[in-house]
This record gives sequence, structure tokens and C-alpha cells, in this order.
Amino acid sequence: MLYCLLRNYLQCKDIDYIIFTYGFHGERKAIFDEVLHRLEEEKINFECSMIILKCSLDENIRRMKADGRDEIRIQRGIDNTFHFYDRYDYPTIDTTELEIDQVAERIAEIIGIRGGYGKCQS
Repeated sequence: MLYCLLRNYLQCKDIDYIIFTYGFHGERKAIFDEVLHRLEEEKINFECSMIILKCSLDENIRRMKADGRDEIRIQRGIDNTFHFYDRYDYPTIDTTELEIDQVAERIAEIIGIRGGYGKCQS
């Protein structure tokens, strides 16, 4: 399903960029690698830019509580994934004090979108 979703987005002429949020802990990394491999085998043209979004421990706990996670899931998340991405050398954005638009702007800067990501018109 993940493969089909990304393939459809990548083949859509009206879409220039896909910001796909996906955590690489556990078996998810292997799944994502397989999806990228399948896309490459089909000769689907894309560029993948990995960016790590992180926040402080206190903010992470606040966000998990706001998502409705119980204390056991919160502790498991802290134990298993809070420092997981420290070993990677990808560009990193600390989102602790940032609004969503600010995070989007920083992502746009990292991947080289001139003039930012734009604003949605309603």
C-alpha cells in the first residue's frame, strides 16, 4: 500500500514535492528501503531527501499526551526512539519552539525550494 501511494504521487504531473513523514525505527526502515527499491526498479524518477524532525524530551512527552497515548506507550517511545536518530547524519530541524509553517519553511530551505513552500489559499 505504501508503495502504491508513493508511486501514484510520484507519477502525478501536478505534484512537485512529497513530504512524507515516516519514522525509521524498527521494521519501518526495511519497509521503506524496499519501497524505494521497487520505485527505482520501475525507473520512476524521484529524489529522496531525509530530514530528521526532533524536539525536546518535555515537548515530545507533551505531544504524545496530546495524541492520547497512555503512559506505557509514552515510556516505550522514549526508551526506544527518542535517541534513535542521533546516529544519523541527516539535516535536523529542532521543532520544539517552531510553528508548522516555520518547520515547512525550513524543510523547503533544506531541499532547495526557492521562495519557500508557499501558502495555501482558501
